[in-house]
Amino acid sequence: MPSFDSRYCFKCPYKNQAHLPPKWRQDRETVPLDVEDNESDILLVVQAPGEAEWAVGKPLQPTTRRGGTAGIRVAQSWERTGKERESFNITNAVQCFPGKGNKRDRPPDPRAVIACSGWLRDAMSARRYRRVIAFGDVAAQVVGIVVTLEDLPCEVRYLPHPNSGRLRSAVLDEQWA
Repeated sequence: MPSFDSRYCFKCPYKNQAHLPPKWRQDRETVPLDVEDNESDILLVVQAPGEAEWAVGKPLQPTTRRGGTAGIRVAQSWERTGKERESFNITNAVQCFPGKGNKRDRPPDPRAVIACSGWLRDAMSARRYRRVIAFGDVAAQVVGIVVTLEDLPCEVRYLPHPNSGRLRSAVLDEQWA
């Protein structure tokens, strides 16, 4: 699995974290999140990191605070179905935290989506996943484009974002089989 390639950050509006207040700016070796590579042939793609993911530096963190329930909903589903996080590779369609809006995370800037799509294309092409599960509209759009342009031979499942309220627990549980 290729590591995050900063050449895709060149035209990204998030590259210097100027959109974030100082308390949210990160000082780690690779500021954008990278794929959590558990050597799986199933890739989970979510929209973008939230506060917890950005702070920890890993996608899809199981937090229970308001607006941060995507990771906990997925973790609870794994628990119900006997799966573990290590059974999946996990990444985001956009690798940097878009920041906070009114009570919720901001949707990713389209320029960031475009910038990160090259990195996601490289990551998906390198592994040749058997299945890709895209959570939310942004992830679905980018995954759909990458799979089509690269003619990737994988099963793709498009699901609502786990925070949206449109994803029923039974449907989520079915994804891990």
